[in-house]
Amino acid sequence: MLSGLHAQPMKVFSASGIDKIIEILRDNVANFIQQNYEGSFELSELPNSNGKFQASSSSDIVVSNKNIKKLTDGRFIWTNVDGCFDCSGCYKLVSLEGSPKVAGDYKCGGCKEITTLEGAPDIVKNDFTCNECSLLKSLKGAPQTVGGTFDCSTNFGIGSLEGMPQKVDSVICSYTFIRTLEGAPDIITGNFDCSCNPMLYTLEGGPERVGKDFICRKCGHLITLEGAPTYVGNNFDCQSCPLLLALYGAPNYVKNNFDCSSCEELRILKGAPKYVGGNFNCSECKCLTSLDDFEGLPEYIGKYFSVRYQNVAG
Repeated sequence: MLSGLHAQPMKVFSASGIDKIIEILRDNVANFIQQNYEGSFELSELPNSNGKFQASSSSDIVVSNKNIKKLTDGRFIWTNVDGCFDCSGCYKLVSLEGSPKVAGDYKCGGCKEITTLEGAPDIVKNDFTCNECSLLKSLKGAPQTVGGTFDCSTNFGIGSLEGMPQKVDSVICSYTFIRTLEGAPDIITGNFDCSCNPMLYTLEGGPERVGKDFICRKCGHLITLEGAPTYVGNNFDCQSCPLLLALYGAPNYVKNNFDCSSCEELRILKGAPKYVGGNFNCSECKCLTSLDDFEGLPEYIGKYFSVRYQNVAG
């Protein structure tokens, strides 16, 4: 038998005592939210099965304490925020854990310490913005459904689109270090902007169909349009791509304008779309010097054909 040990009597709380403890915990959670956030919110009366209170809002929620390192104190979770959940500019924030599962809009741009999107909402009804997160290395953890625009631009740590939403209206992935478009969804109903990516050398893996604009201008290593969408519902813009030699791989159909101007090494127009409903612009392409170079022009140009400084009716 062990000596020197004495059993301690077990504390038994009355129902009223438990209610008081829950009330105190709930007040502490409410105080944390009020001290670190702006916006009206609702807080559950009781914790869930995991012992956490649930916070929600029908309006915008903004993190007012830009020094915050975590979005919750571990005693509550955000569930739904119908408005915008905005934690942008929180330069000490290390994780998106604690974000609402569903949000109207979501902003975490300028969060300099996050390295992953793990913890982000599952569904964003409108726009999701994670631009200018200097340590962000991957899009894994991003919401897979975004009803508006997914903006991951100006993140030079990102080398791949793997993990990005597969159901999304528009995408902005400019100013990154992606090399291909692998990981992009097959269909974009809005715009797809992959411009100004210095390491992008191919459009392979990109969307097959874009409902509005497809923009890949100012991509210094882009050598071919192979992999471009076959259908573009508004404008196609590949201007100022200095290593582009021909237009092989361009969409067959562009509903409005096609712009390949200022492509200094563009030597032939073979591969150009069959149909361009608006303007076809190949001005300022210094290597297009003879009529033979213009073989491959679209069969139909709805408005104007622009070459150098002259406009010729289509």
